[in-house]
Amino acid sequence: MIRTKKDQNNKLLEYLVKEAGCQELSDLPSGFWFPVACFIAGSVKADQYSLREWNEAVRYLTGARVRFFSPQKAQKFLEENKDNFYTEIEVKKL
Repeated sequence: MIRTKKDQNNKLLEYLVKEAGCQELSDLPSGFWFPVACFIAGSVKADQYSLREWNEAVRYLTGARVRFFSPQKAQKFLEENKDNFYTEIEVKKL
């Protein structure tokens, strides 16, 4: 499910859907697609997408209300939490 209109215009989320082979954006935060999306996010150049797109992608994928101050920090957060879909994601040192 697309949570906001901004999510519809997020090129990073669009890229993750395309590369993962999902049918819908709403598939990404699911148990199967979440680690795949995080892995793909870790494989792109962080500066290829805006900080806004990274922050929105992290919020969309994890549901965590976090804010990063660099694309690299957001990317690292996804990489480090790709296996934590079924557990509480610990947010520290953003």
